[in-house]
Amino acid sequence: MMEKDAVAAAHAHRVAKISRAVRTFYDQKVPFRIYHGSSNSTRAAARQDVVDISGLNHVIAVDANRKTALVEPGVAMDELIKHLLAYNLMPAVVPEFPGITAGGAFAGTAAESSSFRYGYFDKTVSNVEMILGNGDVVRASPTKNSDLYYGSAGALGTLGITTQLEIQLVECSPYVQVTYIPVTSHAEALEHFAQVKSDVDFIDAIMFSSRHGVVVEGRLTVSQTKNHPIVRFTRAKDPWFFTHVHSKIRCSAFSDSDNDYRCLTCHWTSRSRTYRQTSTVLIELIPITDFVFRYDRGVFWMAAHGWAPTLWNRITRYVFDPIWRTRFQYRVVHLVGGTPHIIQDLAIPAPNASPFLDSLHREFKIYPLWLCPIRHDPDTPMHSASTAPIPAPSFHVNIGVWGSPEYGTQFLTSSTFDAFVASNRRIERMVAGAGGLKWLYASNYYTEEEFWNVYDRAGYEMLREKWSADRLPDLWAKVRRSRQDLRGVTVGGILKATVYAALGVDRLIK
Repeated sequence: MMEKDAVAAAHAHRVAKISRAVRTFYDQKVPFRIYHGSSNSTRAAARQDVVDISGLNHVIAVDANRKTALVEPGVAMDELIKHLLAYNLMPAVVPEFPGITAGGAFAGTAAESSSFRYGYFDKTVSNVEMILGNGDVVRASPTKNSDLYYGSAGALGTLGITTQLEIQLVECSPYVQVTYIPVTSHAEALEHFAQVKSDVDFIDAIMFSSRHGVVVEGRLTVSQTKNHPIVRFTRAKDPWFFTHVHSKIRCSAFSDSDNDYRCLTCHWTSRSRTYRQTSTVLIELIPITDFVFRYDRGVFWMAAHGWAPTLWNRITRYVFDPIWRTRFQYRVVHLVGGTPHIIQDLAIPAPNASPFLDSLHREFKIYPLWLCPIRHDPDTPMHSASTAPIPAPSFHVNIGVWGSPEYGTQFLTSSTFDAFVASNRRIERMVAGAGGLKWLYASNYYTEEEFWNVYDRAGYEMLREKWSADRLPDLWAKVRRSRQDLRGVTVGGILKATVYAALGVDRLIK
């Protein structure tokens, strides 16, 4: 008990120090920004007065009986999982990258393959402690200061500084039994999402082309069996998850009869005998930590772009493993100022997902695509578009559009900048037309009018005024700043950023 009291007292001391700093800026009428530490955002950072909350990175308490964890916002998912496994517990929704923090997942939007049951990560947060823009410390939950609680989810920290979260937990098991279900179209994958069996704990899908994909179902399990091999994905010698999934289907890089077809993953793995062998094993066991962070190595598949098949193989993946993990890759992105590929996470109402994917293929041909069903929450303003269907559907489909048009060939260069911007803006218009939303961690190319046609400006500004957030950056200011321009980036600049990233240099405080 004394140790718990000491941990709580230390947290209160850290919060009081930050509160005083915020109060000073407020009294002096000085706008300020928040320094969180490392980040999985692809938005650029501004240079102005800073309140440093990077020290808020502690697990304060775990209540195994209530199945809750009290954590500070800077606690990363891998640290939280490691702490909770001792209790045989885990967060109901675990964002797929180990460096994503609890605060970032709440304020920046996060979902994963358990979201078909639990919704976005913020729906698993039962209450939050926040410092308002005037330095006051308040608590918010669905029953207390509920407008602040719901309004802050996905609002990028523009209504207050989150200093503590109570996260709902679920029982976990040592393994996840994974079943791979090959599909021949995105429509078939969406059909699986619409009729998930009651014993399924996780479900998502990868579409490798318009004609080949795999739905991945996961079930928590305790026991090992001789019939199901154990596979891992977190060690340097392990395969990247998406290439392992790709081995479950039979396809080819090109089609002699269809010029509209190509499998980029077939091209990437064409020189690797191991990854071109088709596996007949469709049920496997994956250790729980390897499963929840299965997309870390390779950043889903984005780290494969730009590497010729002769260079991208088992040896290079092993030797360069540290630089192909998400923490390192995000440091490089921040230091360079962006990525040459389209990075957009979309939430499309389930009834509109299939026609949206048809249009996405017809106009862009970006593959692979990630698909994940999400239970929709109409109470959270940042999760409901003004253009959404009425009545609101029960589910959205998260579509991860990460790559470049025409099967990776039309990436950003100094001569293609205008086309790159036009492609992003076209996707934004398509999303709005489908009644969907974008994750705002990514680069945004909206005009101010277009942005507020999607989100409830009047409601948001009322919250800003009520909760004294006028010294904090507003949502549009953050979104507007995120447009990337890599026309001045050189190979030398990228190498310099890689060295800085290896030294642990971050983007905001040098």
